[in-house]
Amino acid sequence: MKRILMTGCLAAACSFAAAAAAPADELEGLLGRLRRAEAMAGGAVKNDSVASVCADLSGYYNYISADSSRLYAERGLALLPDTPSELHATLLNNCANAFFSAGDMPRAKEWLFRTLREAEALGIGSLRIDALSALGVVYRRCEMPDSAFVCYSRAAELAEASGEESSVANLYINIAVLYANTRRLDEALVYARKGLERSLRSDETGQQLYAYQTLGSIQVLLERREEAAATLRDAYALAVRADMPTFVVKCAAPLISNFTLLGRPDSVRRYISLTEPYLGRVAPGSVEGLGYKEVIAQFYLNTGRYGESLRLYRELLAEEGNLATPRPLLLNRIARAEAGLGRYAEAYRTMAECYAVQDSVSGARFQEQLSDFSARYDAQQKELEIATLREERALQRVSTMRYVVWSVVLIVLLAAAVSLLLFLRRRQIARGRAREREFEAFRRQTDLRLARKYIDGLEAERTRLARELHDGICSDLLGLEMRMRHADPTPGAQREAVELLASMRESVRNISHELMPPALQYATLDEMIGDYTSHLELPPAVDLRYRSSSPDGWGDIPPKVSYELYRILQEVMSNLVRHSGATLIDVELRREARRIVCTVRDDGRAPDRRQQRTQGIGLRTVADRLRTIGGGMRLERTDTGTTLTLEIAL
Repeated sequence: MKRILMTGCLAAACSFAAAAAAPADELEGLLGRLRRAEAMAGGAVKNDSVASVCADLSGYYNYISADSSRLYAERGLALLPDTPSELHATLLNNCANAFFSAGDMPRAKEWLFRTLREAEALGIGSLRIDALSALGVVYRRCEMPDSAFVCYSRAAELAEASGEESSVANLYINIAVLYANTRRLDEALVYARKGLERSLRSDETGQQLYAYQTLGSIQVLLERREEAAATLRDAYALAVRADMPTFVVKCAAPLISNFTLLGRPDSVRRYISLTEPYLGRVAPGSVEGLGYKEVIAQFYLNTGRYGESLRLYRELLAEEGNLATPRPLLLNRIARAEAGLGRYAEAYRTMAECYAVQDSVSGARFQEQLSDFSARYDAQQKELEIATLREERALQRVSTMRYVVWSVVLIVLLAAAVSLLLFLRRRQIARGRAREREFEAFRRQTDLRLARKYIDGLEAERTRLARELHDGICSDLLGLEMRMRHADPTPGAQREAVELLASMRESVRNISHELMPPALQYATLDEMIGDYTSHLELPPAVDLRYRSSSPDGWGDIPPKVSYELYRILQEVMSNLVRHSGATLIDVELRREARRIVCTVRDDGRAPDRRQQRTQGIGLRTVADRLRTIGGGMRLERTDTGTTLTLEIAL
């Protein structure tokens, strides 16, 4: 008989999915066998051959589709007589598996009891072990730990006697899960380690993965974070190597939870990225897929990614059957995500729904307890005490939930009030800083206006002096020169006087040209500076060089910038010629993307104290002019000379 591990099929903690990845050609082969068996049966009402193929198809669909698995199992049972047989027991087993996968625990328990009775009648020890183990899982899911422990104990006795390592390992792990659910974690750890040791002796990868995952989860509950991380990483790697998507997703959930508790968000994001391709290969609505989504949603909620968390929780809320988290708890987390997004009205409505659902659940449990009491009252008086205790616990949970709901609402309101106060305080601080910035900007503008007025006054005075020199002194000197040319002194004296006067007139003309504003409407900045440097009168020992980055691209510079830079260069060159004693002056003008850079280098000596006072006035004038056009300067003095860099932003 084809052996099916019942616990692997039914366990909420893990689904042994080794057969889930069966290739498509296996299904085609099974369907072909079914068609041939039906053809040979010739329409017979009862036929063992067709029922056997239905059992194989039901087993194939165990890990893919619960509905398809149950359909073929029920069809096979209809083709067999209602008498105990190995094939009949296998089909009963598959039906129980399908009901469990669909989340129908009462019907799963009913069909497991039928399987157990038939296995005992036939003396099939392996099927008895599987059925008892599976019943333990069902009782555990129904929150009946005492009944679950009885089933596990009977199955463990049979498994130890049979010597089957896989069955013994499976039972040890289920007992560990049972102890963990009742918070007896130290005992759970002992049984989990025994289960892993026994599973490693077998060759069943699914059983080994179940053992690793259970041990890692218990280590997480015991807060042995590093041990749990190592165990779960081994399980995850084993599932990936075996290409078992269900186990990859199942192992990823506790592994991600553990890394979250360890404060390793990078590891969490890494395993989320690694698991996403496998999630698409897991059956929709499966226990593993839903459990993984719950863990990811909780991680997003705790890290402030409220939108993604809300989307996942709403998907989970739409699922039924295999969802382990109670609906009220899901609603509570949805409300937290909505509050995180600032949707306080929606969060309040969700919490109200959570409160109503909790009340209805508690009421339904209470009615179930009363009905059970009525049915057993005559047979067993003690059930009344149990029902009463359960009622008190339910009412206590309702009271606790009400307290939690109102506490959450109060916290949300307080958080909103604190947020409002913080916002108002920050806005007040921002307004104060804005006023300070406005005052600082006003002060800078005032300084610039004063500097501009000072410079405008200087320019007006220079213009006036230039006009008087040109129109007055130059004209007078020209008249004197003409009179002397027509006078009748000695030739030598006359020639010397004429040459001296001509030199004086040329000097005065140069001075007037320097004082006059440059004609920027007729030439670019590059052309004006080039003309200025080429006509500047220099001592014979001084070599002046000028170069620009390009002859083009200077026409769009604002006239104000060109004018100020021209005047600044006049001031700098005047200081160099008079005070530095330089023999080489290099002037470079560069046009960059959004600025103009002018560099003046010389090999002159450093100024003495008297010259520093004179040059200090000149540098202050340069700095004032630069500020009016949004520029700055940088002065560097070395043993070999001085470099002055002027930068103006456009």
